Amino acid sequence: MAPDIFEIKLNKRQEKKALEIASRQGNFTLFLGKEGKIRISEEKEKPKKGETHAATVDASNNYYEWLIGWLAQQGIVPSEDLVNEIERLFKAERDAEDEEFGNTVNELDAATAGTIEKLRVKLAEEMCSDTVSNKQKNDYRCVIKRLDARDYNAEYIARWTARTMGDQEGLAYAGSIKEIESDFGTKVIRQRMYGRIFLDDAKPIKPGKGLKWIRLAEP
Repeated sequence: MAPDIFEIKLNKRQEKKALEIASRQGNFTLFLGKEGKIRISEEKEKPKKGETHAATVDASNNYYEWLIGWLAQQGIVPSEDLVNEIERLFKAERDAEDEEFGNTVNELDAATAGTIEKLRVKLAEEMCSDTVSNKQKNDYRCVIKRLDARDYNAEYIARWTARTMGDQEGLAYAGSIKEIESDFGTKVIRQRMYGRIFLDDAKPIKPGKGLKWIRLAEP
């Protein structure tokens, strides 16, 4: 028998709030009232009067491992259908995150490649300059050596971009890297938020009765 899953659809405003909280602390609590009113909280709360559904939406890395362990502590043996559903969701989540990770790496590579190309041109100009000291030229040789070895540490590249082309260029590169990495984190949390199922905390667990679940739906 398929798991009993109740779907709650968020609007854009609710999604924004949920993502902000989950990005900050990894989870949030969600409640649904009888008239369809959704309440989102960063605190661990119990349902208020009139709230018929509730869930702790967990975007952490080991959610399903924790879930199976928690059920075992309650003396609950997951049904075969539930295990199959969790395995399916877990695989879909990992596949989506692997794809997103690959896309992010490509974005980082593209941003870095463009900056490195400009940095190499600037270093070559400085090496040919009569106004640059021998010490500076030795420093530049060390930078070129690291670039030739494909040592593309973002902090190192940002620092030398700033030193050779100005703070604005260095900050622009560092900012683009930070934005790409932040976007990746948000996409992962969003995928987990909508791809997972969560126990309905407003429905008491009864021996011999099936578990009640909540799934969030995108706006």
